[in-house]
Amino acid sequence: MKYTFQITDMPPLTRIEEVVREKLMMLGKELPYTTRSQISRIRRIDSGEIIINVDIIVKRKSQIKIVLGKRGCRIRIMRETVQAELSSMFNQFVNVDMQVKL
Repeated sequence: MKYTFQITDMPPLTRIEEVVREKLMMLGKELPYTTRSQISRIRRIDSGEIIINVDIIVKRKSQIKIVLGKRGCRIRIMRETVQAELSSMFNQFVNVDMQVKL
């Protein structure tokens, strides 16, 4: 997706949270409805790259496997799609680090 012609008054943090939440909900029907995401840190390094740390918070230990998927496949796909969409949105490389927490 290209966001070059979209204008919004939402702050960048809110836009990032919306993209993460959207991709989290696209994972599938068995995803617990109590699952939420939280941006824990955003920083820019010398090369201009943006690094975003995201915590995905679940209520039960058994739900961690649901979010991760087999061999981490689900969270990897979600990270890659979030990363691609945010990189397009900000017109520079965005590295997303996701962790699942209780």
